[in-house]
Amino acid sequence: MERETEEMMKDSEELANLLQEEFEKQSISIDLIKCILSRLSLSEKVAVGRAMSCRLVAGDKVTVKSIEVAMILWSVTQEDEDFERVKKMIVEGKMELNERYPVKAHGKTLNLSPLHTAVYLQSPQLVELLMTSDEVDVGLKFKNPEDPDDFGNVLDLAVSLEMNQDLIQSILENDEDRKLVTNNEVITGLLCYASVSSKVEFVELLFGYEAAHPVLNPLVFLAVAIKKDNLDMFTKILPRAKPRLNTTMLRCCCCSSPRVTLLHLAICMKNLKVVKLLLQAGSDVN
Repeated sequence: MERETEEMMKDSEELANLLQEEFEKQSISIDLIKCILSRLSLSEKVAVGRAMSCRLVAGDKVTVKSIEVAMILWSVTQEDEDFERVKKMIVEGKMELNERYPVKAHGKTLNLSPLHTAVYLQSPQLVELLMTSDEVDVGLKFKNPEDPDDFGNVLDLAVSLEMNQDLIQSILENDEDRKLVTNNEVITGLLCYASVSSKVEFVELLFGYEAAHPVLNPLVFLAVAIKKDNLDMFTKILPRAKPRLNTTMLRCCCCSSPRVTLLHLAICMKNLKVVKLLLQAGSDVN
């Protein structure tokens, strides 16, 4: 048993050396690192993580790069010890939290802060940890050095990658100033995703942004639910929209009328079940 442990530690050091070479390059490849580590057993991942973590904290200064490397390691090992190390590095490296470092993932290289990297790692835990830190600028933009038009905030990045509901919910819940929803493409993406979501609380989070973005309201959501033919979510959100049911603020996708009610839209789309629900809720046929 002792010999096996010694062999594991030796192999771990060798793999740590390989990862160290990758980390010393001018950009970090999340996909490559996770690919290497994913082939190991849990005990091997932990051993490699410890070997690498010792190197991360051995220097005199915590850097944005070392923070992001520690986050990648934890995303693979999921060990409490590695998460605590990330938390410690965030405290000690607070001056580095709004710096950006080149990170490769999903086929391109972006200049990312630790918060952006947490999104790339699809980690609600890391997102919450960073967004609740007083030193983190949650509105900081990621940048693509090869495409000046490819930039945005942490929510833009999350929506552009894939609709991970837990991740986006964590971002919205921790956006205390309600300033991350900034462009129409993201709004459209969130509404479409919410319309096929099964969680009412996620939809309610979006409604919290209505003051800044009037389109994020129950009426517009119901219109999207009609188009997506999601009767279950339509029924759940309908009570929220009752005071506005006869408001004409929607453009009909069937007859192109510029301002119509939900009832008009449901009739044009020949959705009899929705028509019945709207009439029962108080829609005015006139």
